[in-house]
Amino acid sequence: MLGEIVSVILGLGGGSFLTVVISRWEKSLKKKRFNWKFVLGIGKWRRSRCDSCGRSLFWWENIPLFSFVFLKGKCRSCHSPIPFWYPLLEGTVGVVFLGTFLFWQKNFSFQPWLLPFFFLTALGLVFVAFFDGRNQIIPDEVILFLSVCSLPLFLFHPLSSLVAALTGGGALFFLHWLTGGKGMGWGDVKFALFMGIFLGFPQILLAFYLAFLTGGIWSVIMILRKKAKKKQRIAFGPFLVLGTIVSWWWSKEIFLLIHQWLT
Repeated sequence: MLGEIVSVILGLGGGSFLTVVISRWEKSLKKKRFNWKFVLGIGKWRRSRCDSCGRSLFWWENIPLFSFVFLKGKCRSCHSPIPFWYPLLEGTVGVVFLGTFLFWQKNFSFQPWLLPFFFLTALGLVFVAFFDGRNQIIPDEVILFLSVCSLPLFLFHPLSSLVAALTGGGALFFLHWLTGGKGMGWGDVKFALFMGIFLGFPQILLAFYLAFLTGGIWSVIMILRKKAKKKQRIAFGPFLVLGTIVSWWWSKEIFLLIHQWLT
């Protein structure tokens, strides 16, 4: 039980860190001037500030989830609303960290050195889902970060990872070429290469199936609700992330169910 509690606390902290990174990264995109120290909160940019009035926040205003509830979703000084995606992101990372810990505990508890890599991968995946969902961009720096985190699993199944990377990257590259880049961006293609290295084969197939299934359902819902046009591009990164996480945690169980159903 202690491990589950610690993983959730770490996840909430990681989610709080991601809210700062994403919001500052988006500001850098608008200014077209990227500053790593500003984005990561290093040096004079270490203190978090209100996006509206610029006031430096006290430590108790930065407690994940709790501060949002305690402050009733508003800045204590200017009363500007705190974006709802802040607590949503914090809670999501907390849940994903808990699921990651349970997966590690069930399958890799005899290799404790893998857990930090799993947590970092989970953090990067949630970043991709939120950042691409908000900006329709998957930064190369984050894909590189995730690829480095996936190296331990690559060492477990190098041939399977290479086959999966070529399959996934090749499939999305074909879609990118087929749609002229309008339906599938280069970021999606590069992310598919990471998925292959991380998941291996045939897990990559399950991840793609789930991504296209959920992405297609979401697109139909958005069109029916008149939130999107038929030719409008919808960020695919969140669905690739969803497929990756489900395939990562439950591919064995899903493939077993499919085998039992077929036989």
